[in-house]
Amino acid sequence: MMNLGLSDELVVIREKIRKFVEEKVEPVEQEYHDEVSVGDRWSHTPRQDEIMESLKAEARQQGLWNFFLPKS
Repeated sequence: MMNLGLSDELVVIREKIRKFVEEKVEPVEQEYHDEVSVGDRWSHTPRQDEIMESLKAEARQQGLWNFFLPKS
């Protein structure tokens, strides 16, 4: 019978992602969405860009960015 569960490696990655979302994304989520009313709803405000770039940098630092790229 096939084991369709997550590998041990993926369990660790999933936990890191869960922790990142709880600790980094959720605290700024409302502020990010509140910015929609500040500017044009079809473009990002400078604060939204700042939030997003900060989250992207943190994700990269924690190894949570571009999972599809092969390890070099």
